[in-house]
Amino acid sequence: MKIHENEDGKLQLYDFNAFEAYKIAIKLEKDGISFYEKMLLTFCDKEHVKIIEFLIKEEKKHLKFFQDCLNRIREEEDMLEEDDIVEYMDSRVFENLDADIENKSKDEILDIALNAETNSIEFYTALEKCCEDVKTKKALKVIIEDEKKHYETVKALK
Repeated sequence: MKIHENEDGKLQLYDFNAFEAYKIAIKLEKDGISFYEKMLLTFCDKEHVKIIEFLIKEEKKHLKFFQDCLNRIREEEDMLEEDDIVEYMDSRVFENLDADIENKSKDEILDIALNAETNSIEFYTALEKCCEDVKTKKALKVIIEDEKKHYETVKALK
C-alpha cells in the first residue's frame, strides 16, 4: 500500500490489496467502537446515550463484515500478516480516537467523532474505488452511506 498526503492534509491511498484494506478497516471499526463506548461515559442525556448506542451497534456490524471479508481471504490465500501498514494508519489517521476524552468538552469529543467519521468515509471510498469484487464493492457502498449518516448523526448532537 502506498500513502500520499496532499497539501490539504488529506491522505491518498493507492496500490493496496484487499487484505491490507480489510485489516485497516477492522482497526478503524474497533477504534470507533472503543471511542463511542468512552463517549457513553461522558454523555448522560438519554437521547444522546441512545444515539451513541446506535452508533456502537453500527460499528460492530461493519466490524463483522470486514472480519468476514478478511477471514475469506485468509481461507483462499496463504497471506503473510503485515502489521506495519495498520500501525502507520493508526499513528496518522486514527490517533485522536485514543485521546483521553475525560478531560475534553463535549464539543471537543464530538469534533473528534466527526473527524473519525470523515476518515472512515474517505478510506472506504478509496477502498470501494479499487475493489474488484462486485459483492464487496456493493457492501462498501452501503457502509459508506452508513458512515455518512453517522457523520450527520454526530453533527446533530452538536
